[in-house]
Amino acid sequence: MSKNTTEHFNPDTSGLLESEEYKRKKAQEEAIKASKRTLGSRIAAFFHDDRTRLAMGIVMLLVGGYFLFTFSSYAFMSAGLQDQSRVDGFTVMQNAQQPSSIHNAGAAVGASTSQFLIAHGVGVAAFIIVLWFFTIGVRLLNKRRKVFFYSYTLLSLYGMFACSMIVGVFTMNLNLAFFPLGGDFGYFANMWLHGLIGSYGMYAVNLFIAVLWVLLCYNTLSNVYSSARKQLGKAKSKLAIEHDLKR
Repeated sequence: MSKNTTEHFNPDTSGLLESEEYKRKKAQEEAIKASKRTLGSRIAAFFHDDRTRLAMGIVMLLVGGYFLFTFSSYAFMSAGLQDQSRVDGFTVMQNAQQPSSIHNAGAAVGASTSQFLIAHGVGVAAFIIVLWFFTIGVRLLNKRRKVFFYSYTLLSLYGMFACSMIVGVFTMNLNLAFFPLGGDFGYFANMWLHGLIGSYGMYAVNLFIAVLWVLLCYNTLSNVYSSARKQLGKAKSKLAIEHDLKR
């Protein structure tokens, strides 16, 4: 009887084999996913690191401060007028070898950058670049706030375009500074519109640009207004409490 039992005993190991095969395939899939991790995900992980955010935030603030000093020196302290011939006639390296000939607070690089972005570029709208660096830098330093890099960059670029056009159209016949306040871009773009569709058409295009700019900035402006109103309310409450305590 034991012989018959031994002959008919055939344990089913297919389930165990399938389980081992499943584990092996699962491990292979995980290995393939890890090896195929995209470059974008690695870059995202790098930029989400707190140390990276801190370092980049500090760099952004420093660069923004540099542009603020160089642009202010160029536009408001007559350094741009004094450096104009040197910047247009010599290279950055040539001007760097003669630092006494450059009056810009940012030296040769600051003088050339200001000349390119302000006079030959978008005029006073170049200061939006400073705002961009400061805003991104502050948001990077604050771990709790999102950066919104792409949307804010696109909004800033359109703001530079709109500001250059609008300032250019209202100052194109005025000699208020040694450079066009709307920059060469704003001046020549409006001159081209004037020749193409006339004065009314030129003003209509600029009105459309201004309205679109306000619509794009509506959320930002409303948030700034709400924040300012909230801070003002807190300040009033604090003053009222201090006034009551002094009584």
